Amino acid sequence: MSDPQTTITTAEEATTLLRAAHAKATAGNAKAALDAVQEIVPLFPNNVNVLHVAGMCLRDAGRSGDAQAMFERVFAITPRFHYTELEVADLYALRGDVEAARTWFARAIETEPSHAPSYMRAAAFERGLGNHRSALLLLQRAHELQPEDPDVARRLADVMLYHARREDALLVLEAIVRSDRASDDTIVHYLRLCSEMGHYDRVLAWNDATAATPPGKALHFHRSLMAGHAKLATRFVKDDILREATARERSPRWFDGPAIETALRVVIANRQPFSLVRLGDGEGRFLCATDPWLSEIVTAEEAATIGGSIWSNWFGHELTTISPPMIGRLRNQLEVSLENADVIGLPLAERLNIDGYHFGYLAYLERHVSAVLVRRPAIAATDAFVNLILHRLSPFYRQVLAGLDFLGVISPHPELATRLGGLFNIGELVSYVVPGEMRLPDHVRRQSGDGHFPGRFDALMTNISVPRSGAVFLVAAGLLGKIYCARIKQLGGIAIDVGSVVDAWMGYNTRPGQFDKRDDWTIPPTPR
Repeated sequence: MSDPQTTITTAEEATTLLRAAHAKATAGNAKAALDAVQEIVPLFPNNVNVLHVAGMCLRDAGRSGDAQAMFERVFAITPRFHYTELEVADLYALRGDVEAARTWFARAIETEPSHAPSYMRAAAFERGLGNHRSALLLLQRAHELQPEDPDVARRLADVMLYHARREDALLVLEAIVRSDRASDDTIVHYLRLCSEMGHYDRVLAWNDATAATPPGKALHFHRSLMAGHAKLATRFVKDDILREATARERSPRWFDGPAIETALRVVIANRQPFSLVRLGDGEGRFLCATDPWLSEIVTAEEAATIGGSIWSNWFGHELTTISPPMIGRLRNQLEVSLENADVIGLPLAERLNIDGYHFGYLAYLERHVSAVLVRRPAIAATDAFVNLILHRLSPFYRQVLAGLDFLGVISPHPELATRLGGLFNIGELVSYVVPGEMRLPDHVRRQSGDGHFPGRFDALMTNISVPRSGAVFLVAAGLLGKIYCARIKQLGGIAIDVGSVVDAWMGYNTRPGQFDKRDDWTIPPTPR
């Protein structure tokens, strides 16, 4: 700024310039903020708004003491200026003085008890400290003051969910959604919560009520996805699905983790061709989205969204870029891989009971694979998370891999085979590197190039080499990994669909909640 005496004529102009300077301070440009304070404050030394924003500039430019002095100048003019009381609370919060910050938040609320943002800021502070009960009480008061504010509703719903008050959270969000004041993000949050709780009728009711209103791009995607899923979910009787899954888990063909580990050691010792594949909601989405039966239930757009929602994560591009004949061929190959598997991992009845957000896909998968198991009585079944169970039984599959004369690995990690070989004294190692899912960091995915399907997939199906009967392969390649497993077995090998556990072995937490204790999952350095 130059010659402020001639460029600033009112306190309003001064306050506007200081707010712009404050934005610079929060963006890291402390000097610009300090220069603005130095030039502007002397022009309006007794205006509380100017002094108030100047204090914010100083605080966020790292000048805590000067900020406090500036705020004291405000109080000398207006002793209970509650906006400044809030900023002082934030000042103490930045200093780590919890009790002082809490005292100033309470003071600001006492000064202006009808100011909802004061409760929201105090709630954010308490939640940051882990005091979710205090945050809930503050947000409830803010919601009483501003019941139609979508931001207040969203924050209150989030804290209610933390306290397992899902029905209350749903009612709070529903009121905002019905008022037409909700942001697209809040609507998606509402639709997702309805799905998680199994209230598919509410998803469909909202979809029908807003059919004539063109949504934004992101909302359009989620609307199509969740409406399609709700229609699918309501076609299955949950009790029947749970009964089928529970009966299978109690049957002789169900293998728990120790039984799977034993079976693997036996087939390795006998050099017996073998394939273990695992399925989840992703495979369920792909199978149901490519099943002509689905067209009886959902629109073509909803079916494409269901399939595309997982395809883009697997391959980084849209499903619509692949021709229908190629998709049909891929589905057939996946079907063959299931028919020729020795063990199929499936979601447990427990998950089918509680996972409302994926129930439709999982119910379809349950019925689809049940039919395969009826046709192929020799196929065993196990938990879809058997890849994690095996690691917990024997870290990094020591009991299965130690001392092998050969190990093949299909994964996004070029160094995985070498690290396992060094850990377990394995003889020959072969690595086939494929592009990973979008959950992996960019630099990892770039190592293996672009375009897993169809280019890399077709080449690998031709080039996989199994050196002898019973050679062991670990396969971590998503949907296509099931087909690689079938090819390896066809060539005489033993294929184990290990999935995302190898990301954790290499230090990448691609499944938050599963691999959070990194030291428990990462392959240790090989001793020299």
